[in-house]
Amino acid sequence: MTLDSVVGRWKGISAVGGFAASLVTAVMHEPPADDPKAMIAMGAFIAAVVTGLAYVAMRRWSKKKHRLAWVAVALVTLAAFYAGDRHYDRLRDNYVGIYQEKAVAVGDEFTPAAVQWMAATHHAGVNQLLFDAHGDVFMFWTESGLARVRSALSQTYFMCYPLLTLCLMATVQAVAISEVMPRKAAVTGT
Repeated sequence: MTLDSVVGRWKGISAVGGFAASLVTAVMHEPPADDPKAMIAMGAFIAAVVTGLAYVAMRRWSKKKHRLAWVAVALVTLAAFYAGDRHYDRLRDNYVGIYQEKAVAVGDEFTPAAVQWMAATHHAGVNQLLFDAHGDVFMFWTESGLARVRSALSQTYFMCYPLLTLCLMATVQAVAISEVMPRKAAVTGT
């Protein structure tokens, strides 16, 4: 295989992966990270790799007898993507606030100073606490709590890329297999 053929194949695979990634970014909220564009780029790379691997499977299992398996893969990955997206939204609802028009992930464990502050001020909402801390998440949330939430957010976010990509590829394969093939004219003996 020549370098040109490898580059050509990768361009095709990454184009499909890029399409899947654009769907994920259209459906899901942007990740609350210091560099969300880097996370989106990593998601696009993951989608491209899954596209290539799915293409291998699509070539291997492309007969009519495989149609129901592809339908099952599409439905299972769609359900898993939906569950992942809902989980990601729940995490964002509970642990992401807005400070100076920027999404900021907070932790799941308060510092002793935060507990005292909340008792004295009765402030408890993420946005209010971020405002009170002047955006300094380490003032009110522990480092380990911040790490857990950031990890859960990023893992859930990245999990959605291969799920939606595989769902799309399986759907395309199921439809392609289902297309009616033209019948050869019957030979009649006269």
